[in-house]
Amino acid sequence: MGAPSARRRRILLVLVVGVGLGLRLAHWIWVRQEPFVALPVMDSLVYLERAREIVAGDWLGQGSSFLSPFYPYLVALLLPLSGGSLDAVFLVQIGAAGVGLWALFRTGEILEGPAVGFAGAGLAALCGPLVFHDVLLLKESLAASLTAVLLYALTREELDRRWWPWLGTGVVWGLVGLLRENAVLLLPILALLIWIRRKSWRGLGAALGGLLLGFSLVIAPFVLRSLALTGSPL
Repeated sequence: MGAPSARRRRILLVLVVGVGLGLRLAHWIWVRQEPFVALPVMDSLVYLERAREIVAGDWLGQGSSFLSPFYPYLVALLLPLSGGSLDAVFLVQIGAAGVGLWALFRTGEILEGPAVGFAGAGLAALCGPLVFHDVLLLKESLAASLTAVLLYALTREELDRRWWPWLGTGVVWGLVGLLRENAVLLLPILALLIWIRRKSWRGLGAALGGLLLGFSLVIAPFVLRSLALTGSPL
């Protein structure tokens, strides 16, 4: 059988993403009043308490961040949209998961063709742990979705010709790093990827510079906060 037509691919992609979103919405409706969702505990409670402090005006907080710094600020932005409840947070996480499914499809399609793209997106759409975390007040949901977007960003053809798409890729990488700090360790791998794609020192320098600039723009506010409160950039 030949590759599906563009129209058929769009229909199948809408179906896969729709199933993933529908499953997550159904799960959220089912558990939204249950413990651990309606009443966060452990790490979720720490995120919620810090978000409430930010909403109350304490933007800097005290000392080093116990958990990843970006997530409570995002929660703080979303809490007022649903009257202080967590509904807006979970809906944004579910929406981000839909974007992640699309990004996984595009990554697979670019690398190996539509069949691989649909396989990847379909498995993620039905993956129990992903569905579970998308309706918990934890960073793992957004980390998974943004990692999928980062994978797509790293496969675009524009990266072979221009430096500025690497700037956007660096921004996504920075967001992932603010959710999963060990994403910083991707730098040698990303530098190798740039060398493979650009095949020149000039191309490597321009692309790597754009990548690091995008990354730095995202993490700079949190580095400055840490310097101001603790004297350390970490």
